[in-house]
Amino acid sequence: MALLSTMYVSLCYWPPVPIDTPLLRPWSENVTTFADAILSRMPDLPSEKMPRMMPIDEHCWCDLSSGVFSPVNLTKWEESSVNRVVEALEKREADLREMERREQCEAEAAGAKGNGTSCAEQFPGPAPRPRRRRRYSVSKFLDLLGLVPPHSKMANSSDDLDPEKQHQDVSANSTSTLQDSAQHPPIKLPWFRREYDLRNFGFAMVTDEPLLTHAPQNP
Repeated sequence: MALLSTMYVSLCYWPPVPIDTPLLRPWSENVTTFADAILSRMPDLPSEKMPRMMPIDEHCWCDLSSGVFSPVNLTKWEESSVNRVVEALEKREADLREMERREQCEAEAAGAKGNGTSCAEQFPGPAPRPRRRRRYSVSKFLDLLGLVPPHSKMANSSDDLDPEKQHQDVSANSTSTLQDSAQHPPIKLPWFRREYDLRNFGFAMVTDEPLLTHAPQNP
């Protein structure tokens, strides 16, 4: 039962995909990839600020909330993923513009004389957000169980959508992988053992007590 529950929860998690991945159903003739979908919402977004990876919203194929025999609305699923990325990018751009205006105001106030309105009054800090009930996603639940590989965690913050940070993370991961493979050569394991780690094969799970518990070990 625990294994079946873990398999069901793991099916709800979808890792990020490259930004140029085609949409399952094109929105129009000119919107065929996730990058096109983001540009359709943010036409003035520079190419260097386009994220390299596209985080996908969690979705369970066995979702019973909309009915057992109801078809899955794939377009709505993709729109929800795009809207989340667009909101994060817009918030980051708004914060950058606010910071630039504040720095310009402080530079002008330093060279000007008089009792004008201070920059702190013109550009107050962000208002504290009201506390709300914490929502744990499926990926967080799998992460707590240690079933999500580090390289497949979703990008949930605006910093993770930064193309430069993503490029640095990919380079660091590739370098550490090469160093680990050089320091720790692969170990040949027997065919029949008490525990099978499937995380290296794309499955976020580790199975134990297999059916072939009485099979002989390899010499």
